[in-house]
Amino acid sequence: MSCTQFKNELLSFLKKKSNTKPTAVLMPDFFQDRIINIDYDVAHFRSLITEVANRKGGAIDGVAQTDLRGGNAVNTASALAALGAQVSLIVCTSKLGYKQLKFHFNRSRVDLSHVKISRRASLTTALELAADAGKANVMLRDLGSLAEFSPSDLNESDYALIESADYVCIFNWAGTKKYGTQLAEAVFGRVKANGKGKAYYDTADPTPNRDKIPELIRTVLKTAKLDILSLNENEAICYASLLSDKIKKNEENLSFEALAIEAARVLAQQLPARIDLHTTAFSAS
Repeated sequence: MSCTQFKNELLSFLKKKSNTKPTAVLMPDFFQDRIINIDYDVAHFRSLITEVANRKGGAIDGVAQTDLRGGNAVNTASALAALGAQVSLIVCTSKLGYKQLKFHFNRSRVDLSHVKISRRASLTTALELAADAGKANVMLRDLGSLAEFSPSDLNESDYALIESADYVCIFNWAGTKKYGTQLAEAVFGRVKANGKGKAYYDTADPTPNRDKIPELIRTVLKTAKLDILSLNENEAICYASLLSDKIKKNEENLSFEALAIEAARVLAQQLPARIDLHTTAFSAS
């Protein structure tokens, strides 16, 4: 089947009306994002900052900035709600962050009744700098209370919601720095023990929590708790390199894209879950 045929089939499927709306629970990240567009390369920007710092402070004017809703769980919730799904969010944020969530979803039917009000919000400032290949994105993150989000933050009402959902989706394992693996074990364990839905996991870039990756693979990714594992090229290569020596052996022989495909094959062979690979060029399962 050609790409055009795949596209037409997908569009036809999306246009079909259903009598029932799928339900989805998404967790646990909501970031308040600020994008700073800097029209200079790193060297020029560094010289500007150095000049300002040397005079003990000052402003660099003319820098375009945008405040956005961020976080994998929240952005996916917005997309699913737009497609007609019944979506519930279990995310942690501050009181101000909760008000911003209500503002962002004021026209969407997204259930915010399970949002956890915590002491600190999750914040990202992204510097978009000029680079040879377009833009280089440097993200400065404050994980806030997300870093300590754990199964103890969930109550029986949350678990009842999780058990009744058609899809339960957890994102940003590395962001849940201390208890991310335990969170996935607890939530997906309840889905499989008492629920009816599919367990979907998008860990995001695991390298900030590199030391805990083997435990994640052993206690979550290699188990029957998980139905779908979604990852990009870097994430696929990262996990597959810990499961097979094929990846390291082929690093110099294959292009980055081809190596990612080989990594996805390794994961599909060694993990029970369906592997969804999404890249800048294509997506495949």
